[in-house]
Amino acid sequence: MKRVILFSFLLFLVSSCEDNQEQTIPVDNVTVVIGKQNYIYKGENIEITYKLNSDNDKIALEDSSSLLLSEIFKNNPTLIEVYGLDDSGSIYLFDDVKEEQKFYKTGRGCSMLKYATGKDSCGGGTGGGGTGGGTSSLTYNSQNLRIYADSYLNKEIDWTSYCYYYTGSTNNKKRMKDFNKNETNAWRFRNNGISCFPSGFSNMSDVLSSLQVSQSVALVTLYQDHNYEGRSKKFYRRDVGLKDPEDHGGYPYWQINNVTKWMEIGRLKNFKIGLFGTSSWDDRVSSIKIE
Repeated sequence: MKRVILFSFLLFLVSSCEDNQEQTIPVDNVTVVIGKQNYIYKGENIEITYKLNSDNDKIALEDSSSLLLSEIFKNNPTLIEVYGLDDSGSIYLFDDVKEEQKFYKTGRGCSMLKYATGKDSCGGGTGGGGTGGGTSSLTYNSQNLRIYADSYLNKEIDWTSYCYYYTGSTNNKKRMKDFNKNETNAWRFRNNGISCFPSGFSNMSDVLSSLQVSQSVALVTLYQDHNYEGRSKKFYRRDVGLKDPEDHGGYPYWQINNVTKWMEIGRLKNFKIGLFGTSSWDDRVSSIKIE
């Protein structure tokens, strides 16, 4: 009975919170951070309530909405999560690329895409998870994309210089398309014998923990599998993201750096796979696309 009363009490307290905001509440002399997150799936709003545990992981409070979302995540191996498509902080969910593209062809979807990308057109979507409004001429280099083996933009991985793809290709876009987790020698050392990777790493497969992209990049997509396959997360350049506390308190963060104006996505270990599941996107990214 005590658990039921506590659960009802927490839900009552958060009923007045703004959408996708957190509120600190003292319960039995213990501070509980409560928040709400809205998802949009097939045109329907699905709002869940969560609390933060001692590790700052989000734990969904069980109700009909969280159960519905759990099933959506569980049953869609190609699910696409889109952040920053509008200013509300809502996360848009699509079953696959076809459904996402169909949405962008609607009047509302097209307007949102134009605003998110700063482009004048909703066409020109690329295969394998690309969206309209991107540009195929964007240069894949360290001036536009930097990737790190640490959660806080440390241990930068040199993926451009003299490192090269195992097939011998020097195409940087191809490098980002396929980290080739099945090949232990997928990314070779520089010709001068210096390692491309931070100490302790011998290849690119499943080591990414944070990244940043320049002002030229409107959208970055992370894929769980190589060749732009599997589940994916998309982040549009928008300053309404998950702000990182100055002390790196454990939250995932997605923000625009006030000084460099680069978009930063950090602490992938706190971006969970599924609805606040036990596994995360940390060390799980196998391909990246920038547009």
